[in-house]
Amino acid sequence: MNWPNPNQNDDTLDVDLDLDTDTGSGNDPGTEGVDLPVMTDDQDEALEEDSTPTEAQAAPTRRRGVDRGLIRRVAAKVVEVQEADPTDVEVLAGLLGGANDPVTVTVGIMTASRADLGPLGDVENFAAMEDMEKAVSVMSMDGRKRGELWKTLAALGVVTGNIPRSDAKAALTLGAVKVTDEALEQISRVRDLAKKV
Repeated sequence: MNWPNPNQNDDTLDVDLDLDTDTGSGNDPGTEGVDLPVMTDDQDEALEEDSTPTEAQAAPTRRRGVDRGLIRRVAAKVVEVQEADPTDVEVLAGLLGGANDPVTVTVGIMTASRADLGPLGDVENFAAMEDMEKAVSVMSMDGRKRGELWKTLAALGVVTGNIPRSDAKAALTLGAVKVTDEALEQISRVRDLAKKV
């Protein structure tokens, strides 16, 4: 580099800058001695994938479709309960443990388990027994099951009043019960009414 002569006039100032100075490394002087990171192909692909919107992000949110068929079937069940024999609805409501209005009964039907309708089968089995067999069967029942049997028979109009507190009296009383054909027919109607849609 040739420094300007201080005695020279500004108009004749001559500056000779050597811009081709060799740094000895062949790189930019500002990055001499610095190891620059080099991205691998896998890192490049990962970066591209991260920057690409996923299908869930790109796709607009869609509203789940309404099952119109189910709504129609439930509505039909409400109408069926509404038009059914009131005594059948009363028996079914008692088994399901809810009110006897059509909507409540329909909800009970849709959420009921097989065990809820178990007392109907117990009455059918009970009806097929001989008197002595009935008494023995009642004696072998626990208090809860005996009470459910009496409650169902009462709903069907087969017995009236409350079940005797004494196990022996309850067994003798139920042993003499005759389940009528009308009661069995009602059980069949109630079971049909209780079918889920």
